[in-house]
Amino acid sequence: MVREIILASLSRPLLLHEATPEALRAATANFERGRAADPFGLACWPAARVLAEALLERRPSASIVELGAGTGLVSLAAAAGGLRCVATDVSDEPLALLRASAAAQSLRVPTAVFDFTSDAPLPSPAPTLIVAADAIYNDELADACARRCAEAAGALVADSVGVYRARFESALADSGLRWRSENTRLRWSAAALTERNADADGRREYDAEVEVYEIGSVSIL
Repeated sequence: MVREIILASLSRPLLLHEATPEALRAATANFERGRAADPFGLACWPAARVLAEALLERRPSASIVELGAGTGLVSLAAAAGGLRCVATDVSDEPLALLRASAAAQSLRVPTAVFDFTSDAPLPSPAPTLIVAADAIYNDELADACARRCAEAAGALVADSVGVYRARFESALADSGLRWRSENTRLRWSAAALTERNADADGRREYDAEVEVYEIGSVSIL
């Protein structure tokens, strides 16, 4: 399915391909049974919207890598704003949705399958800015994201989950990184992961609270 995302810094909406509500619920059920990989990258979450706006407001002259890009709103927004960004995810399935979105709008967004919890080096070219949206939803991801932030001059990380922020901040401090953050609230609609919280259209509308972290050197932002 395709939805339009309106960003204040762009003159026209971005087209974003996502899994249908039915496909997302099926993927979630298979994940819960241990039959499939994490399905969360198949939908767009509120931190991506906030981070896309934050990135376009700053317009950094940096080489950017997005961790856990999923459907890729942040990377698509970067490309639409004339920025250089490589989108990565642990699975190629959400990256295929991202590539469809990019092709539909004649945007150039390089993609790479990459597990940022691994010891593998970041994709080339070496980034000067790391970005990640709603990618810290368990302890391992929070620790790994903080570790990866230390591999670039700066990072922008946005989170709407909330549960693992303290863990992430502790990991940033352990890495010797300094940061500042700001909080944003917005109304969001996304495909529901299960039937329990789905409306008649298979979606869920809710109020989200997003924390945006500006990490490391601000000279590139």
